Amino acid sequence: MHPSTFQSSRRVVVRLVATVLAGMMGVLPTASVSAQPTALPSAPGDPAAARQKLLVLRAESAAMADSARSGLTKEIHSQTLRYKRLDAQISGADLVEQMFEFECTEAGTDCLTRIGRKEGAQLVLYSEVVKTPAGTLALGLRLVDVAASKVVQTTQQPLENPDKPGAAVTKALTAVLGPTEPAVDATSEQQPGTLHVLLFGGGVALVYVDEKLAGRTSVSGLKVSVTAGPHTVRVVRSGYREWSGRVVARAGETVMQSVMLEQLKEATQAPTPVAPATPQPAGEDDGGGDSITRQWWFWTALGVVVVGAAVGVGLATSQTDNVPTGTAAFSMDQNDAHKDPVFGGASGN
Repeated sequence: MHPSTFQSSRRVVVRLVATVLAGMMGVLPTASVSAQPTALPSAPGDPAAARQKLLVLRAESAAMADSARSGLTKEIHSQTLRYKRLDAQISGADLVEQMFEFECTEAGTDCLTRIGRKEGAQLVLYSEVVKTPAGTLALGLRLVDVAASKVVQTTQQPLENPDKPGAAVTKALTAVLGPTEPAVDATSEQQPGTLHVLLFGGGVALVYVDEKLAGRTSVSGLKVSVTAGPHTVRVVRSGYREWSGRVVARAGETVMQSVMLEQLKEATQAPTPVAPATPQPAGEDDGGGDSITRQWWFWTALGVVVVGAAVGVGLATSQTDNVPTGTAAFSMDQNDAHKDPVFGGASGN
């Protein structure tokens, strides 16, 4: 007998036995329906850092072809990879073979727990497509906690198109595992941002980003490429009070930071100009020698001469103006000289 024929026959036998036992015990082979997901069990150690291994069992179905069943398994595994807290891996063997290894008659909690322990998984995801009484297909998922050996969550969602099970898988996984984490774009996180420092009033100032000199401002400011996240900025200018602040840059975006520097009081008071000493011409007395001009009597005598000259000029001018002018001629006989008092003569006999 060909090996593939033997495996198919063994799968049919196992399913037949499981169906008979389930009918005798009154247990339905399909999963129950749950509308709301429950919280996943915490992984050992730090829950934020540890990733739980999720064993994705190959989908089971007697209502769809093996190719469609294989495609469903791949779709389930592809969507579980979106959960960053999980390390999703597909089981290396068919479920029927694993059940045969552990002598399981049904895919119950105990059997799925033993399979999960063998694979070193914390969680086991069982999937099965069944036909409803209405004749439609439904996708059922069951999540088992290996450590606790219990079912964490179950759900059943309509499967309208077996060849395109994406929508049904998304709804089922959301009900069992919860919503997926937002996709993180590593490229956008590494993309730098731009810091634009604009100085009010213009001028030139030094800009430091994270205590490193980034450059000098100009009329249009200064643009600096920085990594996304918070940064410390300092603006320094001589004669002005230093400005410092904290800005947050975003990847691919420009953040504007306007700065107004306060002028220091010392810088606003202009110093009093000092007139330079006027050099004296060569040959002039600088006041340090024994020049005649330094003697008091020189200036006193000069003052007397000037005053006397002024008075004499004034009197002469006054007399000249009051006396009539004319021509006179006289002579004095030597015999009459005695009559002139100037020569010692008497006026009388």
